[in-house]
Amino acid sequence: DDDDDDDSSQHSRYSTQADVCQDVLTPLLASSDVALLDSKWLVDNEIQVYRRQDLPTEAFVTLSELEEGASNLPGWGAFDFIIALSYMWLDPNHPDPQHDTLRLVQRVLRLCHDYWNQEEPAVRFGVFWDCCSLFQNPGRTKEQDERFRRSLEGILYLYMHPQITVWQQTTFPSSGFVPTGRNAMGYMQRGWTFTEFSVSTLVKDSGKVFDLGRLGDDASLRQTLVEKLHPSFPLYSALEEQCSVGTKRFPCLPENFNHKVENLSFSNGRDDRQLVQALYKASFESLFRNAEFLSYDQLDWSDEDGKDFVAVLKKGHASNLRRLELPRNRLGLRFCQSLDSAVLANTELQELVLSGNPLGNDGVAALSANVILKLESVDMENVGLASLGCQAFMDNAVLADNSFLDQSRLKILRLGNNHLGDDGIRVLVPILFNVETVELKNVGMTELGCSTLSSAFLRTKRDVRLRDLTLNDNILTDRGVASLMPLFCRLKELGLKSVGMTEEGCRGLINASRTSGAKWTHLFIGGNHVQNCRTIRTLVECTPSLKTFEYDENPLTKGSEFDELQRSCEHFRHTDLDELDNL
Repeated sequence: DDDDDDDSSQHSRYSTQADVCQDVLTPLLASSDVALLDSKWLVDNEIQVYRRQDLPTEAFVTLSELEEGASNLPGWGAFDFIIALSYMWLDPNHPDPQHDTLRLVQRVLRLCHDYWNQEEPAVRFGVFWDCCSLFQNPGRTKEQDERFRRSLEGILYLYMHPQITVWQQTTFPSSGFVPTGRNAMGYMQRGWTFTEFSVSTLVKDSGKVFDLGRLGDDASLRQTLVEKLHPSFPLYSALEEQCSVGTKRFPCLPENFNHKVENLSFSNGRDDRQLVQALYKASFESLFRNAEFLSYDQLDWSDEDGKDFVAVLKKGHASNLRRLELPRNRLGLRFCQSLDSAVLANTELQELVLSGNPLGNDGVAALSANVILKLESVDMENVGLASLGCQAFMDNAVLADNSFLDQSRLKILRLGNNHLGDDGIRVLVPILFNVETVELKNVGMTELGCSTLSSAFLRTKRDVRLRDLTLNDNILTDRGVASLMPLFCRLKELGLKSVGMTEEGCRGLINASRTSGAKWTHLFIGGNHVQNCRTIRTLVECTPSLKTFEYDENPLTKGSEFDELQRSCEHFRHTDLDELDNL
């Protein structure tokens, strides 16, 4: 039962941040209003001129060429191989007088080529470098001036696109060149670079923004990276660890951004200030207004960051939002308290992922049942939840509305890798029977919890909606499996991987399939103590409804019959079981 596949199929229904950005960027890149430098050309040439109109045609790569280079890498596309450079112009007439930025970019690009070309020699990168990618003054023709203005309307989406990597050069060069006047201001004191930084934090994950300023000068670059290496840690991975920005606060609302840039330096003064304010506002509103799926994974967000984000939702900036992912941050009690019904009132939210956050019992108890039970899917795996938190949540739900189960829209609930124990299972029974898909992997459930769940099932007078149940990595034993068989028989998908089941339990599944009409379509029983291949084959053959079956090799059993079965089972993981007769 591959949860990742399930998740990808779920949120592929939704308009994502990438979709919003690509709607803007694709026509700009296809028309060459914005041009991308070919990384392979860039590393091999010493650029003396930095204006786009002065560069040869072979200096550039098209979007279709990037797509072709990525075509042999499943799951990768052209935008994954675009790099947007954010750096400080060191002189009003020349962005890189001593070629310091060029040399740094060339060195890092070589690392990227060495890493990726091991997988696919055709891979190259398209580099957005403003002076080389946009037509420059002085000397723009009327047509070039019009194309420049069009490019400005979409330029921030290059930094905002979740698949595009941003390289920030945040430090001054080590060559000894000293900028003066406005050009002596630091990276975060400059209006354009601050704007580029701000939009880069809108939706990107922690590995898509690199601060090249952390690499130091020429002499220390390789040493800095080599110190990070070990035999299984390639040089490019060392670069990622050294330069990945990682920790990012939720970005400013447009009104707060406007206030911050009032005190920043712009080479063109007030005109550029008003321009970036308008561009940021348009980009922010477009992204959040149109995106149906937002993901902020592993950004080290605190409760305060989470509350700031919830405030954005409550103000209606993400009115079409349907799926929200906030996994692996530091969200806790105060964030949970802020997540009230006003969020639902101002969004179309249906799916919420909070896995990997330290919510704890208090945080889960503070979550409003009016929010959680009005959603269709909730993922709270590995959030530090125990039976006390389950009891507090249920108590609060009853206090809020004694008929909360009748009002619930919840279809999918994932609570794996928490310390629920048998007591937590007992407390949650009313909710577990009222949803269609429940994931309870590694929650400390034992034979006692199985008995409790079975008894509740046999006693309930409510319609049981449960169809897919995952109990992997719990110590259920054969007796626990047997006690749950009446419930199992009404399921479509059943996960019993590594639950301490032997051939006795497997024979119970066979009997249920033969006599009780079990019609499992997906069955997962790997990691158990089932040694007889004939038993496994019988289970498969007597369950014609199976579409997916997973059983892993038992090292205690060898021989041609086992090998044949193992080949079949590997086949079952990826294809329809209707082909069983052909095996």
